[in-house]
Amino acid sequence: LSLEFNVDTSELVARAALDGILTGIDLLAVSDTVEVHLRARAAALRAERIAPLMAQMASTIPDLRELQRQIRSKIGNRGEVVDDATANLRALRIQVRQAYDTVSEALNIFIQSSAGREVLQEPIISIRGDRLVVPVKSNMRHRVNGIVHDASNTGATVFIEPFDTVELCNSWRELALEEEREVSRVLRDLSALVGVVADDIRLGNRQT
Repeated sequence: LSLEFNVDTSELVARAALDGILTGIDLLAVSDTVEVHLRARAAALRAERIAPLMAQMASTIPDLRELQRQIRSKIGNRGEVVDDATANLRALRIQVRQAYDTVSEALNIFIQSSAGREVLQEPIISIRGDRLVVPVKSNMRHRVNGIVHDASNTGATVFIEPFDTVELCNSWRELALEEEREVSRVLRDLSALVGVVADDIRLGNRQT
């Protein structure tokens, strides 16, 4: 039985106990720590006949399977908050993608137009400051009605958000911010769960 911890989570648990918010990767590390506790507890209890003292010690290791289940059901293997973490998150992410596609489609119509082909440095969509923009030749700036968000180092290109797509981009950003708030809420709630059982996790660390 391996009782090695991949990450020392003592600092993470202490932060959660002080109402700090952990990242998805942090939460996975806490879940892995709980897994070590559970394996040690189960193995020692199975060996009670030949190692009663060890089994007795193992019986005091808190059973935090519910915490582990909560983390694993809401955090993916790469530390991302999964779509089904809340009833609202999947719907929000679908809306974000649809809103992004709507802005992109409007910009692509401009890119593929004769006017677009004439004024653009490249037929691509870029992002500047969370806004979707197109790269316009500086000397053609006056031909595109929009907001300049950036310029290239050489000054040969300006990145413009056409006025026609501003409201579409606003809708996309509003939904994206709502998604970010929902993700933050999941991380905050899971971190609070870790904080509630911080003493139990510390006890499990001592016993293993």
